[in-house]
Amino acid sequence: LLSTTPWTTTQSLTPSPALEFEEEQESSDAQFNDVLMRGPAAPEANKLKPGIQHNLDYVLVGSHVWQFISTKFDFDVALPFPCVKLADGFAVKVSLASASEDTLAETLIPLPESGDFHSERAAKKKKKATLDLGETEKTPSRVEDLSDDEGSYVPLSHESSRAVILLPPSANTRDRVENDENDDAGARSDTVEAGDTDYNMEQESSDDEWHRNSSAARAKRKRYASGLANLGNTCFMNTTLQCLAHTVPFRQYFISGAYLKDLNRGNPLGTGGELATAFADLLCEMWGLHNTVKRNTSRYNGYESRYSSNAVHARSFKLILGKHAEQFMGYNQHDSQEFATYLLDALHEDTNRISKKPYIEKAEQEEGEDDSVAANKAWMQHLQRDNSRVLEFFMGQIKSRVQCPSTTCNRVSTTFDPFMYLSVPIPGSMERHITVRFVPLDPSKRITMIHVQINKNGTIDGLHKKIAEQASELMGKTIHSEDLLTTDVFLSHIHVFFSPDDDIDRLKDTDEAFTYELIPTQSIREETEEYLKTNKFTIPSLRKSKPPSANTTPTNYDWETKLRQVTRNGAQLIRLLNPQRSNHEDRISYIRDMERFIDECYKCSDFSTEEEDSKTEITEDTDEDDERKSALYSISDYCDRSRNFRHISSPDSLQIFEFCCEKFRETAEEMETERMTQNKDGCVLAIELKEREQVRPYSYSSYGSRKGYTTPLLVRISPAVTVHELRSILAKRFTRVLKPKDSSSEDLEFVTKLMKTIPMTYNRKPAYSMSSGPATEPLGSLSIDTKDENDDGIEVAPEDKGEGDFVAPIVGNLGTVQLHLTSDVIENNFLQDEWEMIEGNTKPEWAKGRKKKISVSECIQTYCQLEQLAESDMWYCNKCKQHVQASKQFSLYRAPPILIVHLKRFHYSANQHRREKIETLVDFPLTGLDLSDEVIHWTEEDKPVYDCYGVSNHYGNLGGGHYTAYVLGEDGKWCYFDDTRLTTDVEESEVVSPAAYVLYYRRRDVPFQEEEEEQEVAPPAEEEDDTAPVVSGDEEDAENDDMDVD
Repeated sequence: LLSTTPWTTTQSLTPSPALEFEEEQESSDAQFNDVLMRGPAAPEANKLKPGIQHNLDYVLVGSHVWQFISTKFDFDVALPFPCVKLADGFAVKVSLASASEDTLAETLIPLPESGDFHSERAAKKKKKATLDLGETEKTPSRVEDLSDDEGSYVPLSHESSRAVILLPPSANTRDRVENDENDDAGARSDTVEAGDTDYNMEQESSDDEWHRNSSAARAKRKRYASGLANLGNTCFMNTTLQCLAHTVPFRQYFISGAYLKDLNRGNPLGTGGELATAFADLLCEMWGLHNTVKRNTSRYNGYESRYSSNAVHARSFKLILGKHAEQFMGYNQHDSQEFATYLLDALHEDTNRISKKPYIEKAEQEEGEDDSVAANKAWMQHLQRDNSRVLEFFMGQIKSRVQCPSTTCNRVSTTFDPFMYLSVPIPGSMERHITVRFVPLDPSKRITMIHVQINKNGTIDGLHKKIAEQASELMGKTIHSEDLLTTDVFLSHIHVFFSPDDDIDRLKDTDEAFTYELIPTQSIREETEEYLKTNKFTIPSLRKSKPPSANTTPTNYDWETKLRQVTRNGAQLIRLLNPQRSNHEDRISYIRDMERFIDECYKCSDFSTEEEDSKTEITEDTDEDDERKSALYSISDYCDRSRNFRHISSPDSLQIFEFCCEKFRETAEEMETERMTQNKDGCVLAIELKEREQVRPYSYSSYGSRKGYTTPLLVRISPAVTVHELRSILAKRFTRVLKPKDSSSEDLEFVTKLMKTIPMTYNRKPAYSMSSGPATEPLGSLSIDTKDENDDGIEVAPEDKGEGDFVAPIVGNLGTVQLHLTSDVIENNFLQDEWEMIEGNTKPEWAKGRKKKISVSECIQTYCQLEQLAESDMWYCNKCKQHVQASKQFSLYRAPPILIVHLKRFHYSANQHRREKIETLVDFPLTGLDLSDEVIHWTEEDKPVYDCYGVSNHYGNLGGGHYTAYVLGEDGKWCYFDDTRLTTDVEESEVVSPAAYVLYYRRRDVPFQEEEEEQEVAPPAEEEDDTAPVVSGDEEDAENDDMDVD
C-alpha cells in the first residue's frame, strides 16, 4: 500500500506486507501530536503508493473502529490523515506518491453526509470520542471537524482539524464491524495511542495518568465483575480471582494504579513486576475499566480485546503465572488455597517497598519480657524486610509457644510470627472415637468399657497412652502404656495382635477390641535376671580324650561342616542349630545321643586292655557281658551299626568327633542363654477356654484349636516359667470365676487343684483365619480324649513328664494355650456370666455422635489449642540437643484487616498413603464474626469483628472436583460465580454449605465501598431481571469454556 522510498521508516502492522510512513524530526502541529500520542509527527509525511484506490486497496475508518481493531489484532501504528472543509461538505486529504516518487500527489476522499463511514457507525452506537486536532501547514485556511454525536455534523473552530485513520482492507469483503449489544457498558472511549511500541518505557506514566482520574474510572465500573472462562482445569484460579477482585481496598490499590509507585522490578523473590501488572490488567478487564495504554501482550498470546464481552479469558495472566511458578504451568488440577497463597506472596514481593533486605535473625521472647514488647519488636523486624500494601491488607500476627516435654529440661520457646491466612482444622474431622474393653490385671476386677478419642493419623501406642490415663483413674494405680496390648477378638478367639507401631487405621470400627493389662515389664526383667543368676545353662562336658593334634583340629568355622559329614541325618543337625525350628530340650536330647555314642566307642577293640582299664570304669551296675561284647567290635564296626553317626573309624577320627560335639554343646548353651536374654521382657500368651468334647481324640486337630468357649485371656510370663508354674499363674487369674459347686466364696486352693487336672494344648503361632492354621500340640503331661480319663481328679506333679518344660520356647511369643474344660466343670464351677460382665458401658456425651454442624469459631479455637507434635514433625531442643515431640500452642495476637480462613477439608496420610475429603458442614456467620476472645491485642478502632464477603467452594473429591465462588456485591446482594456463569441475588442460606473451603472476611473498619463512589453503569441488557441467572459471554463460548469437573 505504501511508498517504498529509501528514506521511509517501516513499522509492521500485521504479518502481511508493511505500511510505511515518514516521521519528520519536528512537528508543525504540537496539538495534533499530543492528541494522537506519539504517532506520526505530521499527516503530510504519510504517503501511499501511487495508483491505489479507496475502498479497493484501502479503507478509511474513524477513531472508534481503529481503537477497537488495533486492540483486537495488536496493531501498533496508525496513519492519520486530515479532514478538510469543502464547499459541499467534508473530505479526507490523502497524500499519494507520484510515479517518480519525487513529489506528492494529493487526493480528496469525500465523507458521507452522515459524517462517518459505514464501518464507523456500528462502533459509535456504543462509544463516543472527541479528537482535537491542530492545524497543519498544508491544510486549507478553513478547517472544521466532524462530531461523533449520533452521526451529525458540527463545525469546529478554524484552529482545529479532524483526522481520519487509515486501515488496510480486510481480505474478506464480507467482514464488517457488527453492532455488539454485549459490549461492556463501562468501556473507556479514550483515544488509543498510535505508534507506541515501547511498552516497558511508556507503561507506567500512561497508566498513572489515566488512573489518577479515579472518579471517572469508578463512574464507568460495571455493577458486576465479569465471569472468568475456564481455560482447562482453571476453576481453582477463577474462584480465587473472584474473591480477591471483590476485596475492595485490595482491588482499588491495583485498579487505581497506586501499585505502580511501589513496583519493585529488581526483587529477585518477585516476578519483576510482571505478575502484578498482569493482575492489575485482569482486574480492569473484569470490571470494565480498560487502560488507556495499549499493552504489548503479543509475547504472551494476550487475552481478549479491551472491549470484550462479559466473559474474560485470562490467558495472559495464566501464562505469566506459569512462567514464574512452574507448579501452575499447564492445565493440571490445583488447590485454590495454595494458589491464593502463592499469588498474594508474589504480589507482595512485586510491590515490596524494601529493595535490599537486611539479614535479621529471628528473635525469641526473652524470659520476663512482656508480650506487647516482644510482639512489636518482631513486627518491626519483619517490616524491615517485608513492607507492602499487600501485607497491610492481609498480614496478622500469631504467638507460637513450644515447650520441651522433658521434665529435666522444660525449655520454652515463644516467638511472634506473621501470617497471611489461617489454616484451621475442623474439630472432630481428624479425631476418631474408639471403644475398647479393658481387661485389668487384678483378677478381682471386671472388664471395663473405655471410650477414647484419637487422631486418625495416630498409632496404637497413642491409643494405649490414652487408655492408660483413663485406666489409671479407674483402677486407682499407675498403669503404663507399655504394659497394655490391644487385640481383635472374633468368635472367642484372638484374631489379631496389634503392635504399638501399627497405624490406628488397622483397628476397624467393626472390630471387637480388647485391651489387656499385662504384668509390668520391669517385674518380668527382674525375675528373668534373678533366674539367670541362679540357673546357669551349663551342660556337662562330653570330652573323654585329650584334644586332637593341631593338624587335625577343625576350625571354629568348619566344625559344623565336619559334624554334618559324620551325622546320618544332616537336616536334623541344621534344624537343631536353628533356634526358630527347635528348642533347648531337642538339643539336650541330641547331646545325650552323642554322649552314649562316644562312651560305646571307647569300649571298642581299637583301644588296648590297659587303655580300657584306665578310661572305662565298670561300676557295680555295669553288665560285664555287654562290655565284653562291645570289645569284640572295632570303632568302624560300631559306627556302621549306629543309627545317628557314620564315617568314624579310628581313635583319631573319634577325637575330632569329640571336639565337634563339644562345640555343639557350647553352642547349645549360648543359644539358650541368648533366648532367655531376648525374652527378658516376657512372653505373651493367649489363653482360650474350650469344651473338651469339641476336640477329636488324639488328633489335636485344627478344629479343636479354633472354636473358643468364652472371652479369652492374655498373660505375660517370664521365659523361665514352666508348664506346671503356668497352671498356678492361671489359677490366680481365674479365682473369681472358678468356684466350688454351690459356693460363692473364692477358693484359691480349689482352683489350683482343679487347674492341675485340666489338659492343655497350644499353637505356637496365632491363627489368623478360620480356614487354615497350625495344628494344636499337647502341653504338659495330661492328654485329652472324649472318654474324660481325668475325671477321677488325678493331679499332675511338677516332676511329671512335660510339666517341667519351659513354656516360652515351646509356645513362643503371642502363642495360644487352650484349656480344655469338661462339661461338668463348665456347668458347676465356671461362672461365665461373671467372666464376661462389662462395666462402664455408658457412652460419654461426646461419644454418642458427632454434631451435625461445627462453627468456624470452634475451628479457630481448635487451631489455638495445645497439641503435641507428631513423630514426623518433631522439634529440635537446643538445650536437650535432640529432636523431641514437644507441645505446641498458637495464639492470635494481632488480627489482619482482611482475614482468610482456610478450612482443612483435605486429609492426606503419608503413612497410610490415603487421601480423603471432609464433608462436615462448618457453620460460619456472614456478619459479625467476633474474635475478641481469641485475639490478644486489639483496640476499639480495630476490634476483630468481621463480615464475610467471599467464599471459595469445592465440590467433588480429590480425584476430581470443581471450584465456584460466592461474593458479596457492593449493593449488599450475594452473587454466585461458576466460571463464566454469574447468578445474582443469591439467598444467604445458599452461601453457607458443606462445600465452603476458603472464607474471606473483612474487618468492620475496612471500607466496603470505594470512596467517592459515583453512579455505576447499568449491567448489560440481558440482565434486566436481577433475580434471574446471568450467563456471561455468548452461549457457544460458555459451552466450550465451561469445564464443570476439574
